[in-house]
Amino acid sequence: MRRTHLLNFLVAILLVVALLAPSTAIASSSTTVNLWIGNASMSVNGVKQQIDTQGTKPVIVAGRTLVPIRAVIEAFGGSAAWEPSTRKATVMLGKDSLDLWIDKPQASLNGTALAIDSANPAVVPVITNGRTMLPLRFVAESLGIDVQYDATTKMITLTYTIGTIPSGLATPDLVSPVPGTAAATLSTLTPTLSWTAVPDATKYEVRIWVASATTPPYLIDNVLAATSYTVPSGTLTPGVEYAWTVMAGNSLGWSAQLTGPGSTYPPRFTTQITVLTAPGLLSPAHDAVLPALTPTLSWTAVPGATKYEVYIWLASDTTQLLLVNEVVTATSYTIPSGVLTTGVLYYWTVFAGNSFGRSAQLTPPGSTGSPGFWFDNKLTAPAAPHLVSPAHDAVLPALTPTLSWTAVPGATEYKVYIWLASDTTQLFLVNEVVTATSYTIPSGVLTTGVPYYWTVIAGNSFGWGAQLTPPGSTGSPGFWFGNKS
Repeated sequence: MRRTHLLNFLVAILLVVALLAPSTAIASSSTTVNLWIGNASMSVNGVKQQIDTQGTKPVIVAGRTLVPIRAVIEAFGGSAAWEPSTRKATVMLGKDSLDLWIDKPQASLNGTALAIDSANPAVVPVITNGRTMLPLRFVAESLGIDVQYDATTKMITLTYTIGTIPSGLATPDLVSPVPGTAAATLSTLTPTLSWTAVPDATKYEVRIWVASATTPPYLIDNVLAATSYTVPSGTLTPGVEYAWTVMAGNSLGWSAQLTGPGSTYPPRFTTQITVLTAPGLLSPAHDAVLPALTPTLSWTAVPGATKYEVYIWLASDTTQLLLVNEVVTATSYTIPSGVLTTGVLYYWTVFAGNSFGRSAQLTPPGSTGSPGFWFDNKLTAPAAPHLVSPAHDAVLPALTPTLSWTAVPGATEYKVYIWLASDTTQLFLVNEVVTATSYTIPSGVLTTGVPYYWTVIAGNSFGWGAQLTPPGSTGSPGFWFGNKS
């Protein structure tokens, strides 16, 4: 009998303890709201109603859905307030309070600043037809509301659950880059971050910030369903140390994050591109003729490059005498006025660089196949000038007659030849280079009663043109000195 009373007493104690012990599961209740793009109706737990009396419809702006939030948030038991002086909308749900400002890409959740859409700063609250329209996904997920979108029906499903799952959500383990006391060094500017899956999690929020920052904003603050995230190009800078973290979430809320900005020993990584590729030169095309006094050169961007060094030199110069040696951050460079000369061939190249060094250049000065361009006109050997005076077979009375000829476009100098008409060899009595279009024969060169031939060839830095007649040719322009014998 005594043992039976004792057993009953122990069972009673166990029942009391079981009743008093906290439950590992808390009952939850959920509310589901459906909206449709371009539709003024909404559905709350299957019951349709108008969003508002004005017939306002959800719209897509800058790739994001904007809605009049008051009816939506009130369906979940929350509230919305408007402050005209600061154009601030405050959305409250449960213990959370979210502030947004018209035309501002920043918001504040429980006093913590965060970007509405770090990948698209054009996503901002707006006022349309007197109604305040807020970015739906950002507002919902900030307040713990699950968001799903069906692109076929253009239906948005919002689910808000009051309560918690057993023991809450665990924090994800960060897998790559490997966390540690020292920052991991990555050889790419678009690394993929990964973490472990968390039971009962339906989404993850990944955040990246400059490790030295003690407060937001985050460079990346994105919500996704996968357990990895590839950082977009243009986000990271070589040589900068970054910190990152991930939170697990579902319709009930979010897990703790491992570390926030300013925390001790956050998971960190550094990007470092050690070898930069040479840029591809776009314009001008090789051997192009440029008409402008100040042409613009352009080239392709190089991943990891923060600057570019532009070289321009004379194609005929095999030394390192550069006409232009400039460092720019853009992928184009306009040559200043006064650098180029008409009819001259130039070569050019570009290095890509960053804080670690620079790439190889495509071609150093003097190399074969360097990208080249001409300014104003592509230089060629000039045409033959027309001989003006003396006329053919003229008799010249002067001791020092003057020969003249027409100017030739592109010519910078002229070579004058005079020889005996009877001489079929290259024995020139006169072989002079002048820059003018006339030449006076010196005293003592000519002999009376003797016929002479003469010609002129035009030249420039490209070379000499053809002469009208070589020595000994029939029909060479001729003249007599003194008298015709």
